[in-house]
This record gives sequence, C-alpha cells and structure tokens, in this order.
Amino acid sequence: MLESFTEYEIAWGAYIAGGVCCTLATWMMFRPFGRAWVHFFTITVMVLLFTPFAIDAEKMVMAPGIFNLFFNFVETRSITAIKPVLKLMLGIWVLAQIVSLVYQILTRHWATEKSEPETSYTAPVYDDPADILMTSSRGLTQEERFAREELLSDRPIRATR
Repeated sequence: MLESFTEYEIAWGAYIAGGVCCTLATWMMFRPFGRAWVHFFTITVMVLLFTPFAIDAEKMVMAPGIFNLFFNFVETRSITAIKPVLKLMLGIWVLAQIVSLVYQILTRHWATEKSEPETSYTAPVYDDPADILMTSSRGLTQEERFAREELLSDRPIRATR
C-alpha cells in the first residue's frame, strides 16, 4: 500500500500526524484556563504548523510555512525574503481568530449552560417530625451519629467481643 505513495506524500502525512498531536497537546494544556485561551493558543499552533507555502509555484511543491520562514531567514538574513510567508501566516491567523471570536460569542450561552452542575442536592423530606430527631443533617441515623462521635472523640474506643 505504501508503494503507491511518493516520499513527498509520506512526509506530509507524517508531518500532519505530528501536527495533530501537537494541536491536541496544546488544547489539553490550556483547557484549565478557559475557552478563550484554548482557542487562542490552539489557533496559533495550528497556523504555525499547518500553513503551507509553495517552494516551487510551477510544480506546486509545498512545504510548511514555518520551515520556509526559518530556512529563508537563516539563508538570507533579511526580512524581505520572508515577508510573503509572514503575510500569509499573519492573515490566516487573524482570520482564524476572528472566526473563533464570532463562534465563542454565538455559543457563549450554550457553554455556560453546559458548565453548570446537572444535579443539585435536595434535602430529605420527613413525614414524621420524630424522624428529624433520629437523622442528622448528613442523613445519618442516631446510631451512626453516636458511632461517628465516638470515633472522632479523644477517648478510647470501646472494645467489642
């Protein structure tokens, strides 16, 4: 099966698989900081890793934009050589951030509903007032409450044989 693919296609496949793993790691790392930060950093990583740029426009040989940016700068030491790549990456990044912001604004009500707890504590209902005396606020019977107090007290626990 791999014989039908060229080295170029295999290299791109491996690179995309690695990029997806880096994107998932970024998403997992920034999840505790909130939805806005997750979107910001995930989009930044995706733009850096997945923006392609043509090395040879006639043959349509593409390479990741970050590699073109780095190697062209190392080779020429000038900003003019990397301006096309910078413009492309910055444009895609700004567009993706705007789309993400619109998405977050449109779905903010849904996100706040989802983050609320689904179940809440309800106090037990007593039919007989005597049941209140037999049960503490934590739902323990009188016997369980005595055992709990005995375990938490400073006096030694009685031995049962």
